[in-house]
Amino acid sequence: MDLPLPVSRLDVDVDLGFALFFLVLLCLFLMVTVVRCAQMVLDPYTTKIHRSMSVFGGLLRSAVTFCQSSALLCARNFSTGTCARIRMHAIPKLKEVDRWTEKRSMFGVYDNIGILGDFKAHPKDLIRGPVWVRGFKGNELQRLIRKKRMVGDRMMTEDKHSLDKRISFLYRRFNRYGKHR
Repeated sequence: MDLPLPVSRLDVDVDLGFALFFLVLLCLFLMVTVVRCAQMVLDPYTTKIHRSMSVFGGLLRSAVTFCQSSALLCARNFSTGTCARIRMHAIPKLKEVDRWTEKRSMFGVYDNIGILGDFKAHPKDLIRGPVWVRGFKGNELQRLIRKKRMVGDRMMTEDKHSLDKRISFLYRRFNRYGKHR
């Protein structure tokens, strides 16, 4: 019987030695990268990164590109909750509003009809437009149903068909998604 060869504690496989060497080198690289990233300061006005002086100097230039991208991403995650400062180069000009548009100039024009006309005319009687819209207040479905009741028998076939299609679509939609459900 052959006796096994005595194994010393210092006898280490060469591949395992290389693996341990590169593992230690990788850990050192990551530690230095984290330290360098922590020393970088992000300027809030120009979004440029200013590097402070480091002991390692120019050894790890490749780590800077990694740190720049991660510092820009992490800058928002670790904020103190204050809003970012906004630089205004000039005060915005005020909007010029036409105070005498047709809608604004005619506002309240029918308010005194009852007083001046002995309450014989109602403002909705003075409105010009289609019969089914005069003095009407409601949504599209109610307006189309009103139109169908008032002029549906006098409509052309194609127009009446498209009106019926729109009414059925709106009826289904209001039944499914209406706020009054």
